[in-house]
Amino acid sequence: GIRDLKYAAADARAIAKTLRNNAGYRLETIRVLTTEPGVAATDLPLRVNILRHLEDVAAACEVGDTILVFFAGHGFEIAGKSYLAPMEAEPTNPDTLLALDDVRARLGKAAARTKFLILDSCHSGDTRGDDQPMSTAFFDSLASDSNTFLTFASCRQSEVSHEDPRLAQGIYTRFLCEGLAGSADGA
Repeated sequence: GIRDLKYAAADARAIAKTLRNNAGYRLETIRVLTTEPGVAATDLPLRVNILRHLEDVAAACEVGDTILVFFAGHGFEIAGKSYLAPMEAEPTNPDTLLALDDVRARLGKAAARTKFLILDSCHSGDTRGDDQPMSTAFFDSLASDSNTFLTFASCRQSEVSHEDPRLAQGIYTRFLCEGLAGSADGA
């Protein structure tokens, strides 16, 4: 199986709070999909739910809007294609994964002026659950469609992303939130 990440839900909540408090996003426009207790079945990070939410967001956008999609979790490469791991992911079965190309295709339907894709994940985890660096193919896929999307990843192709128990968060997300909250002003 896939090694559990302890702080992915906390990271998603932290991003949502930062967007609401510091970036002008309205609460009703923010969707958080997590495995936290009490989450509605439609808000679990299952592949079908993620795809549905992406399509709903894309359909609701207007020309001047900005879309920001944040993902904290595992990533995989299978046969040169990049995937994100939803809740039910099986690392060797692409049908249970979320192709990065599918995410871009759904967001590509949106009329939004700007689309951000932020990934707090390394291209990690084989079935042993150990961290492996992102491959060149995964890193290259982040740069595709650069005229439509701005993609930010937590690490380079030779690095892995980390959670920090002292922060109770992913390190990238922690500093991303701090930057969005104003710590990066004047830097």
